[in-house]
Parts: sequence; C-alpha cells; structure tokens
Amino acid sequence: MLTAEQYRAKAAEYDGLLGAARSPAEATEYRRLKQSYASFAGNLDWLVANAGKTVNSAARAPTGTSHSKHREGYSVSHKFSVGQAVDLTPRVLRAAAPGRYEICRLMPVSDRDAGDPSYRIKSIGEKHERVVSESDLALPARSSAVFT
Repeated sequence: MLTAEQYRAKAAEYDGLLGAARSPAEATEYRRLKQSYASFAGNLDWLVANAGKTVNSAARAPTGTSHSKHREGYSVSHKFSVGQAVDLTPRVLRAAAPGRYEICRLMPVSDRDAGDPSYRIKSIGEKHERVVSESDLALPARSSAVFT
C-alpha cells in the first residue's frame, strides 16, 4: 500500500499530464485518476487521524483476502482488492477489451453462487464497468496498477 504522500505525488503526476493530453477522453481519464489519488491520500490521512476509533478487521481476515458483507450478515472472502490489476479470462460468448482490468468494487454475495464472489472491473479500453465472478479473473503475470 502506498503512503498518503505517494498518493499525492501520483495525483500531482496526473495533474501534470492533463496539459499534455492528446484527446478530451485522455484528459478526462487523467482528471479522474488525479481525483482518485487525491481522495486516497485524504482517506489515508483520515485513517491515521482516527486509527484508535476504527475497527481493525486485519486480525480476522486471512492475508490476501478482503471481506464484504452478505445481506443476511455472513461474510465472504474476496481474493482480489479494490485497485488491483487483474486479467479477465476470455470466453467465447463474452466480448471484452483485451488487456488489464482494474478492480473497482467488491460486490456483495448473490444468490447465484455464494462461493464465487463478484467484482466490478474496468478496462482503460472501455467506457463502462462490468460485473464478473472471481472465477473469471486471474492475477496478471506481473502484478501492477492498471493506469501507472
């Protein structure tokens, strides 16, 4: 995990790239990334300031997993976390942009398959997010951020 200062540095980096954007879509993406990194820095500052007032679930969660609550209250483990780069497994009946995707959100468990958590993911090559099951995702050969 990055520090608040590193997130601010990334925000400043994308702020600098805004002036060199080659298209309005690229400028919009740089602006969104700048705002995201600035928000991450603010969130980390808040966590540090309120560390004694928050519930720490790290003692309960196995390493490398994240938890989300099911509507009835039982917890499900997600293998991937928000912001992580993943590869989408190709399927015959699914048209998808090639390349890396970024985990945008952990989805709550559905009645469809409680043992296969879902995620909202986004490719830089698509304007929309898509919802996929954990079984459709894989770690990339070299784990890295999608937009760095």
